[in-house]
Amino acid sequence: MTTPLTVPSWFDPASCEVGLQRQVVQHRSGITGTFQAIDLGVEYWTINLTTSPRLRAASGRDEAFFNQLVGGAQPVSLWHFGRQEPKGTMRGAPTLNAAAAQFSRTIKINTTGTLLAGDMIGVAGQLIQVAADADPVAGVLTISTVNRVRAALSSGAAVTWYRPTANFVMAEGGSAFVHGPSGMAGSSFSFVEAL
Repeated sequence: MTTPLTVPSWFDPASCEVGLQRQVVQHRSGITGTFQAIDLGVEYWTINLTTSPRLRAASGRDEAFFNQLVGGAQPVSLWHFGRQEPKGTMRGAPTLNAAAAQFSRTIKINTTGTLLAGDMIGVAGQLIQVAADADPVAGVLTISTVNRVRAALSSGAAVTWYRPTANFVMAEGGSAFVHGPSGMAGSSFSFVEAL
């Protein structure tokens, strides 16, 4: 995989839509009407970024950044722009207290801080959302997660709490930017997590 781009320091989206996709097979019985969904165990994040209108002098950098990402061949490291740090009190340099197996929905972290439902953390390039408020017991915070651990995590791995990222690729195969006499209109771009 190509080395992911980082988001430029000047970029601040007008809006950020974040979602979680689950790969499932759904079926409704034609006889009883009973609904079933089979979870295939694949989950990935989606992000839709909308840019603010730009004056002509600042529009070129938006175009250059997003044009590099067109088609999905070039990944970019993105975070949840609406949740750049936890609402809980976890800070410092937390690490995993124990290994977490692939598909696990529980993670143990060495920290004296808390995490609240909806907080985002990162471990080994995986973007993980906290499912329920959690308080530490004897310096170990056990959290339940919304999404499963995609690949096994090692004990002692660093836990990122500020702008935790995952790698994403742009879903669009092309770009278009609307220019007027004095500037450029806002644009929207969709990204899917690169698995």
